[in-house]
Amino acid sequence: MLKVKNMSRFRKKKGLSEVVTSVILTGIMLSIALIAMGFANNMFSIQSESTEFDQAKNIMTNLAEIIEHVSTKQGSSGYVKFNSRTGGPWFQRNVHNIDVKVKAYMIGATIPYSESPLFSSSCNQLKYRGGSLASAAGKYLIRGTEVPILLNNNASMGSVYVEQKDGAWIVIDYSRINVLNLGTFNFSKGISATTGLPIFELVNMLQITYINITPGTFSGSGNLYVVAKCKNIETTYYRVPSYVSASTTKPAEEYYIISISLKYLLESQESKLNLNMPSYYYNGTHYLPRDTIIMLVKSNVEISVFGG
Repeated sequence: MLKVKNMSRFRKKKGLSEVVTSVILTGIMLSIALIAMGFANNMFSIQSESTEFDQAKNIMTNLAEIIEHVSTKQGSSGYVKFNSRTGGPWFQRNVHNIDVKVKAYMIGATIPYSESPLFSSSCNQLKYRGGSLASAAGKYLIRGTEVPILLNNNASMGSVYVEQKDGAWIVIDYSRINVLNLGTFNFSKGISATTGLPIFELVNMLQITYINITPGTFSGSGNLYVVAKCKNIETTYYRVPSYVSASTTKPAEEYYIISISLKYLLESQESKLNLNMPSYYYNGTHYLPRDTIIMLVKSNVEISVFGG
């Protein structure tokens, strides 16, 4: 009888041990499954936000092209669509303040004989904020250049770049000008009082272009449409005189220097572009001064965002 009782206790203890072991194993397996599900969900979120951010890069590049296209035609517009889940567009005002001037120098001189301000403006930026899990490897350009003064359309007016600054951002920036050397033009001086015929003079012609993006209407969420519309184009003319005077004797210097400067006031950085311009022309009897006419073209492009 004693042996039977001992065997019964042993069986009860053995049965209890198997239950505990099963519970422990089940708990471990559930923990592993939950960790795996959490890791997979996190990886999926990271991949989803990275894909959304990469798509936004292409869309922002297309938007910069649209802005430049509509900037040449007053009243024209274009749009892009963002399928945003975690990120979205952001308009930032007064990122830069620029000051543009023109000076004229004789060859070899260090002091200008003529100086004139062209314009001053605050510069805005359109940005796209990536999701909290999106990242960028520092700052790098994906379109255009950061050079402040372009010459003869040697790069796009709008630069598009990615930066990591309290999150991942894609930035469209237009804080630069483009200088286009149009060559020589017959510029009208009016009608002659004696002959009644138009009077022309030979001048050098430069065109300076600046695109100013301004905020419009911002509303809605989800699928976002960003619209760029050219509100108006302002054209202003400036005359930079040549240093020569009318004479029957050929001037010693054939050129003078037009220096165009752009200064970022907040950063105290200044960039310059120097161009050699012909200083005179011959009308058959006299050598006459060849002034330079600067045509400043400022396009105001309004940016609006609509959800739908």
